[in-house]
Amino acid sequence: MDKLAKHIKEGDWAAATTLSNSLALPPAYVAQLHFLALDIPTPDQLTSLLAFVKDNDWVATAALQTARKATTPALVTAAVEAGLAATQDLAKKSEQLAEFANGESEDLGKLVELCKEDETARKVCVIRRTLLALQDRANTWDEMSKTEPSPGEAKPVTGVEEKEDADAWGVEQGEHEDGGDVPLEAPAPAPAPAPAPISNFSPPLATFLRQPLLATATSLASSGSLAALTILCHRHSLLLWPSRFAIIEAIPEWSAPSSYLDLLPRVSPETRDELAWRGEPWRATIDWSELVPTPPSKKQSGPVTTSPLSSSALTAFYVDRIHQLAGLGLVSVSLSLVQLCASRGVAGLDELGEELSLLSKLVYDRPSPPSLPSTSRVPSSISSEELTLTYWRSLSPAQVLRAYLAYSTPESLPSDIRKLVLPYLSVIESRLERAGTPDPSLPNRLLYEYILELPDARLPHLLAMFEASKPTLPRVQRIVKDDADLARLALATLYGSHSLTPDALVHLGKIFECLPAFSESLQDSTIPNLFSHFPSSTSLSTITPTLVYSIVSAFPPSSLSLALDSLDIHLSTAETFSRYSVPVPLSWFLTSHNDAKAQRAWATRMARTSATGGGGRMGDEGEFESEDEWEGLMEEMVGLTEEGAQEELSKAFWKLEKGEVLKIFFAGLLAAAKFGLARNLFNPSSGGRPLDPAVEEELVVAASREFYDNAETGNLHKGDMKLAFDCLSAAPQTPLILKERDFIEATSRLCSFKIYSHPGIPISPIEIRLSKDRLDFVSKLLASNEDAYRHPDVVLDLVSKLGYRGDRLAEIRVLAMIAASGLQAGDFARAADVCDRMVEAVELLRKATGTSDRSLNEAAEVAWQNCFQLGKHEEFDDLQRRMRLLGQALVLCPGNKIATLLPVWTRLEDRLATNSSTAPLISPSPSSSLSPTQSRNTHAPLSTSYIASQISPAMAAESASRTLSRAAAYFPFGASSGGGERGQSPTMRGERMRDTPPPPSPTKALDAVRGGISSRLTAGVGWLIGADEEREERYRDE
Repeated sequence: MDKLAKHIKEGDWAAATTLSNSLALPPAYVAQLHFLALDIPTPDQLTSLLAFVKDNDWVATAALQTARKATTPALVTAAVEAGLAATQDLAKKSEQLAEFANGESEDLGKLVELCKEDETARKVCVIRRTLLALQDRANTWDEMSKTEPSPGEAKPVTGVEEKEDADAWGVEQGEHEDGGDVPLEAPAPAPAPAPAPISNFSPPLATFLRQPLLATATSLASSGSLAALTILCHRHSLLLWPSRFAIIEAIPEWSAPSSYLDLLPRVSPETRDELAWRGEPWRATIDWSELVPTPPSKKQSGPVTTSPLSSSALTAFYVDRIHQLAGLGLVSVSLSLVQLCASRGVAGLDELGEELSLLSKLVYDRPSPPSLPSTSRVPSSISSEELTLTYWRSLSPAQVLRAYLAYSTPESLPSDIRKLVLPYLSVIESRLERAGTPDPSLPNRLLYEYILELPDARLPHLLAMFEASKPTLPRVQRIVKDDADLARLALATLYGSHSLTPDALVHLGKIFECLPAFSESLQDSTIPNLFSHFPSSTSLSTITPTLVYSIVSAFPPSSLSLALDSLDIHLSTAETFSRYSVPVPLSWFLTSHNDAKAQRAWATRMARTSATGGGGRMGDEGEFESEDEWEGLMEEMVGLTEEGAQEELSKAFWKLEKGEVLKIFFAGLLAAAKFGLARNLFNPSSGGRPLDPAVEEELVVAASREFYDNAETGNLHKGDMKLAFDCLSAAPQTPLILKERDFIEATSRLCSFKIYSHPGIPISPIEIRLSKDRLDFVSKLLASNEDAYRHPDVVLDLVSKLGYRGDRLAEIRVLAMIAASGLQAGDFARAADVCDRMVEAVELLRKATGTSDRSLNEAAEVAWQNCFQLGKHEEFDDLQRRMRLLGQALVLCPGNKIATLLPVWTRLEDRLATNSSTAPLISPSPSSSLSPTQSRNTHAPLSTSYIASQISPAMAAESASRTLSRAAAYFPFGASSGGGERGQSPTMRGERMRDTPPPPSPTKALDAVRGGISSRLTAGVGWLIGADEEREERYRDE
């Protein structure tokens, strides 16, 4: 026995068998040990070894164990045959089971009770039923392995991968859905033989045999192995049909319904309820062991429906399935399922199929977006779209139209409308009719709304629409079939377009060429027109195609014909405007038709910017290259003033006169610096002058001032200032034009000096023009240029050209500035000469007619102050000139200033008397109120309060009389200046002088001046130092 054990341990089964036979041991002993040592026996090994075993119970159990882990159908068959033979023998040995095994009884209840009471009987039934199920599965697996894999099925599995796949399928050893829980001692593991090749099918046989059928079915469904799944359900329909919906639910949604058609619920033609699967099991009759009910599998999952669905429930299932597929965007799969349902007679899916058919056109038939190739079958979508049934149902009909045509090109748009839009509109109309609310106008209304909503960027698409609706086409081919509607749509889209590009005008013109002609008479003067609906206050942005269409939709053919004639004129004019770089939308013609202001503004823009391509500056691209182009512009602008036979047919500038448009044109011509051409056109060689000379002057001056105001520097030899100067040569040289030339020259001269408006910022021409007092710049000139006072005539000429020609007051002010500048420079002689000229200018101003008191007072004020400042200056050593200046100041100053001047006069007079070797022309006063020390004081001028404290009233009156008499001798005028009165304004004194006839001789005149001044100034000084109030009142009354 030890030797036998050694042979068994070493696996020497031949030696063990021989030794066993020699020891007269039962053959089954070694055969059983040999069988248990094999992990997976071959069919021949199984048959030969089990043949030695007489224990049917052990054989049945071993056969079942081997069948469950078999890797080939042949091994399963061998194991099943051995197991069935063993169970059959076991059943025949049992009196109660024998009648079932021999087919003598089919009493199910009796068999069930027997299995409950007799464990051996139950075990025999379970093993036999399990073996039969394994045989059926092996046959099914063999059939499935011979089928071609469907698209998307798993790859073939080799024997090496079998164990891994079994683990992946989640099968545990010892489990079986048929209640295969027979305990077996697990044999010791041994190397498995190489499995036989299998077909392109998964899972492996061992896994397939151990795994519950429902799990296998759902795994096959989820992996897309639909051909194998169909065989499985066909061969095991009784077991799998209750779980049909769980299996269908596991099938990938993208799988074509035709690939699992046999698994879908069928409809009974008679009852309209569900029909069960038409299965074909491997055995036509069931075995006696299968009469016992099978306990439910522990791993059974998913919905179980053992009864057929009713017609409504079946429809609900398909509707849910279709919505599930469509919700994932699988429109074609959903539509295919609907079509299969229709072929099977499922009710209630007509409208759903209709929607899916329309959605399918949106997904697959509309043109692809630019990012996808035109041949792509990938569902095209906009980034914001989710092309599902829910999304489709959320769209309004207008949105559906826009979605259908979102990617249409101008070339494909007409066919897309016929292929996609018109069928959809027909469906919508049919639905309304079925719902009892027919609306025959809805298709056209939706189509027209789409046409009206085409943006300016899609004008080529709009053109394609009209070209596909030409009246010359057969009516059935036209998209818009009604001529009147076509005209209304054209009016709305063209007037509602805001595109200004030349290409847009080309498209609009081609659209107009597609319009019909109406033969209705236009004699009715009450027909409506577009212009009455759009006043000038209407904003162009508010004029949309929809708004215009709402207006013209009520127009009869006669009004449409007139509107199209107007549109023709407007298109032609718009092309003209575009050619001259001043494009306008056609809606501008609606609002400006009766608005002269708008027409004038656009004519001005046309004249100003057309020459430079809209740039508004010379040298820009598009500038006219020849004078003929300018003349052509003038003719075009004049032509636009024509008034039509009917107001609606008038041109764009019909509210403007020809002369006004010519003025606007010449203004633009001058603004473009075409001065030579303007001069020639002002005075053409043939025909009369187009404008009056006064108008020419006005235009030239206005253009020159515009150049002047835009000039950055005052140099008249370059830039805008040169243009301003040259522009004045375009018209005859009138006084106004000459004045403008002088002003430009003066500006240029001023700007040539270092004059600043602000620190570091030179003055600009516009500052000079806008200055309220241009003499301020002369003051700055004298202040910034030390030698400028030496040339008073040059400065005065500059002032004259600044616009002060003939202005005596301005001349006096400038002379005062020059004198002050000379005084500051220490050039007293020149300053004295200028003061003399200033006093003479005052006298001339007084004699001039029409001089106002204010001007005369201001002139006298400036003159006496400058004379006084120079006369009192101690560094000026020409005492005679100083006496003369002080005398002029005393005569011209107001009465209340005499007290300030008198001390200076008397001191200078005393000094002159002291320094002179001969007697003075006028003797110094012996009763002078000032001491010699005070009279020689050359420092600050004496204040009025100091004078009043040193002079008594009597002394002041006497001194003033004598002093003023002597001062009159230094006055440069004749007798006419002696009638001035200190209590009166220079104007009043001037009037008094003018009323007094000239004296017969200079001597008498001087006496008269002395007498008048003496009497009046005595009163003035008395008032100053507080003299008698009555005298003061009398003086004021005089």
